[in-house]
Amino acid sequence: MTPRGHNVLLIGPYPEPKGGVTIHIKRLYQALSTMGYACNVLDESPIVKPIFPNLKTITPTKYIRLLLQAEIVHVHTSNPIGKFAHAAFARLLGRRLVVTIHSFRGTAWEWALYRSACALSHRVIFVNPRLRERFGGKGAVIPAFIRPSRDEEGIPEAMLRWIEARRSEGRIIAVSNAFQLNRFDGADLYGLDNLIELFDDPVVRARFACVFVVSSLRGCESYFRKVQQRIRRDGIDAEFLFDAASINFSGLIKAGDVLIRATNTDGDSLSVREALWFGKPALASDCVDRPEGATLFKTRDVLDLKRKLLSCDGPIGTYRRMSDFLDAVTTLYTEISA
Repeated sequence: MTPRGHNVLLIGPYPEPKGGVTIHIKRLYQALSTMGYACNVLDESPIVKPIFPNLKTITPTKYIRLLLQAEIVHVHTSNPIGKFAHAAFARLLGRRLVVTIHSFRGTAWEWALYRSACALSHRVIFVNPRLRERFGGKGAVIPAFIRPSRDEEGIPEAMLRWIEARRSEGRIIAVSNAFQLNRFDGADLYGLDNLIELFDDPVVRARFACVFVVSSLRGCESYFRKVQQRIRRDGIDAEFLFDAASINFSGLIKAGDVLIRATNTDGDSLSVREALWFGKPALASDCVDRPEGATLFKTRDVLDLKRKLLSCDGPIGTYRRMSDFLDAVTTLYTEISA
């Protein structure tokens, strides 16, 4: 028999596609299952997989049954209506409820729905202190980092050969990624335009090469092609590999030399923590609080990013190898099940 508090339903997107939240849910599911939890996932990904029920195809009866089978419902949903609805149904059915806020970029009414979901919860998790303050200063701050497993460390052979070829030319390999090519405040959310401008500089190209990977092209195929054309037009395609691939980005971080996280908004970046976990330099915009060990540059300031990158010849600090933040989550589960 599963111990009390060890039956958990995770609600949120599960890879594919791969992004910070989807990878967090996958690792949390795998870790909980290994620890003896009876764990299930209600997948909200647009790609339906056979391993878990998907919100797109599930019947209302099956949805209610999933909630009733769980003692703890842990909602990671980013859609405000979905977040509130899952929270309301979980409480209506007498489940213990945990809500994680990974980020927020919504309107006033969407903020109200998030606040309502938080008010219904037995515990709320914020992935950084700034988010907690924005939502009233109450709740636990638990970064969404669970250590990568060894089976996540591989990357496609063609990409590895490209990296090795650039490294043989004496270049340092920078890596960056985007879940999708979204925009925020009128600019590339992931700072792709800043990185292209950075590599337009021949001084940067002489010392560095960059791999930028987009996990999903859903809804952004046209923009992806325009960026490809710009990279070729600027003549930087020999040093700037721009690719769409659902890869294990932790594997690319390990294969590279330095991570660049040039977002103009963020939650708690999984890639920054993974870079530091692997002992790699992590250059990150200062749009949010970053972990100790990361080197910050001014958000959307290409000159400041260039200064920090050109001073980067080796590891800038190694992440302290704590046991990640899994224990903090399971402790919270135990508290609300007592």
